[in-house]
Amino acid sequence: MAIAAVETKYYAQSLSSERQYFGVGVPGSFYDRLFPSLSLYFVHSSYALHGLSKVPKKLLDKNSSDEVMKACAAQLEKDMENFLDARAKEIVVGRMMILIMQSPLDNIDHSKTPAGVTFKFVEGGLMDMVKVVSQ
Repeated sequence: MAIAAVETKYYAQSLSSERQYFGVGVPGSFYDRLFPSLSLYFVHSSYALHGLSKVPKKLLDKNSSDEVMKACAAQLEKDMENFLDARAKEIVVGRMMILIMQSPLDNIDHSKTPAGVTFKFVEGGLMDMVKVVSQ
């Protein structure tokens, strides 16, 4: 069954007909502006901020691990500032943004981390969609 058919069947059964829901995928870098000012009521970003937006220039010139760490940390700081600044301009005042990000923890089983728990929820949702389509 095509993805569009799965989505149509799943959403038709799961969403209330009394409210309208909209979702959108937008091309472009989420480190820059993507939407008009004050146009978003809810923003959700899962695992989109775990990579750098570009290779730091210092990284190309140096081989020292200390320099690499400093260059990556500086780029991450700049990326996060750009991301948060862009969303601050796009979100309607008083509305919500949820960010899910990876965070390494020492000596903790991955399934017990927020990422591991989140993946269990995603797994449950996907299994529910499979059941709906299989009926």
